[in-house]
Amino acid sequence: MQRTLTDHGQILHWAGRHERFPVRAADGSIGFAGHDDDTEGRTPIGWQEFFPALAKARQAVVVDDEAATIEVK
Repeated sequence: MQRTLTDHGQILHWAGRHERFPVRAADGSIGFAGHDDDTEGRTPIGWQEFFPALAKARQAVVVDDEAATIEVK
């Protein structure tokens, strides 16, 4: 089941529970990666950079608890 998260605490909790961290792509977009993912072309960023970028882009975080996926839309 997909759900949209906007609360920073919920996003941090979900990402931590599923071992995901924020990244920035070469094109400037933000997203998430896991420790086992290929992060070529993406740079890990801190939450202090991620949340303002998310707000500036007027995007939200969409998670799927069953599939354990997280993305920025």
